[in-house]
Amino acid sequence: MWVVRIILFTLIAGYLCGFLLKVVRQGLRSGAIGYIDSTRKCERDKQPLGYWALVIFFSALAAVIAATWVWAAGEYLSSPDRVSEIAPDSLIGQDEAGVVAVLGKPEFRDTWGVSSKQLEPEGPTPGHMQEGDTYISLFYPDIRGQQWSVFLASPEIYERLHGNRPPGEGLRVIEIHTDPKGLVY
Repeated sequence: MWVVRIILFTLIAGYLCGFLLKVVRQGLRSGAIGYIDSTRKCERDKQPLGYWALVIFFSALAAVIAATWVWAAGEYLSSPDRVSEIAPDSLIGQDEAGVVAVLGKPEFRDTWGVSSKQLEPEGPTPGHMQEGDTYISLFYPDIRGQQWSVFLASPEIYERLHGNRPPGEGLRVIEIHTDPKGLVY
């Protein structure tokens, strides 16, 4: 559904912006800019103040439409609601850059090591970790009204936990915990 919205908004904004820029371009070439309807023109020689005011106004309006489109696209792409189509399991095996591309920058990024003497971190931890394992925790406080903890570990740990080797090298998502938003550990 979001694709249809983006296409419609792009068509409408693109048409308006293109129309305004066409009027300005024709006005700059001919020395007379049209306004209200196609028969009324403001000429550069006879009404220079009105002519340049219309050129600036139409150009600024086109710029505002283009800036609004860029802002709306950016808001949509960075919105936590956008990830409503994403299942946590679809991120398993991804590298950190892939997670950040989908979910955005995490609020916290911590590195942990598993030790028999070490206190466990407060909050969720990945299961089935062995002594000596290290992992990275990415914390997202608001994804679809939940807080997500994404855990990444080496390909060796991934293979031990999931039974297959992940594609590529580097840290991979081994597990994701989702909790109610605002849960305090």
